Amino acid sequence: LVQFHPSYSYEDFFEGYRPAPAKEGGVALQLVPGPFRKVVDLARANPTEPFFLIVDEINRANLAKVFGELYFLLEYRDRTIDLLYSSGDSGGPAFSLPANVYLIGTMNTADRSIALVDAAMRRRFAFLSLHPEDERLDLVLLAWLKKEGLPEDRAELLVELNRRIGDKDFQIGPSYLMSSA
Repeated sequence: LVQFHPSYSYEDFFEGYRPAPAKEGGVALQLVPGPFRKVVDLARANPTEPFFLIVDEINRANLAKVFGELYFLLEYRDRTIDLLYSSGDSGGPAFSLPANVYLIGTMNTADRSIALVDAAMRRRFAFLSLHPEDERLDLVLLAWLKKEGLPEDRAELLVELNRRIGDKDFQIGPSYLMSSA
């Protein structure tokens, strides 16, 4: 799990050079893997297991800056690319994205509209709305209440709260009322 923010970069997400102590007592630059590179390396070592990286607030970063040449691999997994730092001229092998790596991005529409996420990223992801108005989410709370043996009035409360809030970007989701207290 990682959370994007406006200053998040490729070097944070995938790999980048960071200062490290040198053998002679000075400072050297060391190539350090980021969370996505770590997930990819684990997936490569365990090809029969699925690996997920959840990116919270995916819309808050400059996605072209964060993904760089990795954009291409999100769409064409059977292809290879030269990485910015660890392949190509540096002598490393071309890089590919294993089939058992899954990237899940979450975002709040109240923060920024999906329309403002660039088209290159939009076409590489499937989008699933989990808005409090969605009928599927009403059923989640009702099912949970039945399972827990709790009265269904919380579901009615949720509907009324959201009706009074009015603005769909600020409505409350079912998990807010999913507690035994």
